[in-house]
Amino acid sequence: MIHSNFARLSLFALTAVAVTALNAQPAGPPPDGALPRAGGPPPNIQTVRIKELKAVPPGDYQLDADHGRVLWSLSHHGYSRLAALLPQNEGTLHLDTKNLASSKLDVTIHVDQVLTGVPAEHFDKLLKSDSILDTAKYPTAQFKSTRVEQVAPNKLKVTGDLTFHGVTKPLVLDATFNQAGEVPGSYIVGFDATGVLKRSEYGVNFLLPSVSDEVQLTIEAEFKQPSKTVAPAR
Repeated sequence: MIHSNFARLSLFALTAVAVTALNAQPAGPPPDGALPRAGGPPPNIQTVRIKELKAVPPGDYQLDADHGRVLWSLSHHGYSRLAALLPQNEGTLHLDTKNLASSKLDVTIHVDQVLTGVPAEHFDKLLKSDSILDTAKYPTAQFKSTRVEQVAPNKLKVTGDLTFHGVTKPLVLDATFNQAGEVPGSYIVGFDATGVLKRSEYGVNFLLPSVSDEVQLTIEAEFKQPSKTVAPAR
């Protein structure tokens, strides 16, 4: 036991020394051909930042698969909120900042890739089963906007049709424009949004009403297009 504890303490000490050494390395861009140093801040890749939606160049954008996430949560028998992530999504945004009402959003959500992080091995299987999400039959959901309204300088109300679990119902998202900017290889616009749906309206009735009917949605999304010389909208 003594030797085992000593080994653990030694490993902890070595790890602490290594992390300290890495964090102490000087920041700044690496020399040509070298890998970035660990521990320093990332290089400043944001060269242009636009904070007003009306100044963003209009155009067609693709959802960045690495930066498009949907988080849903609901009350778990009143004790806590259960949350899960929908990490795999794809879609398009037609953004017309001169006439926001003509903007369009079309996103496909891969419900069968839902992640809960719950350690119990059976939980994700139950969630995906035909008792709840039935992802074998309905692997994806789709949101297509039908109306985009500007309610404040960087705030939008996006109304659309959500097709989920074989049912199509209207859904309203309250969206916020975060910023736009040019990075190497891409031009990016970033938004977040929130919304609420009732799962019973889509035929997902498992453990109602003890597990809440209302599902809160939190969305983070970056849309991008190939980098090109663009002038801000005027």
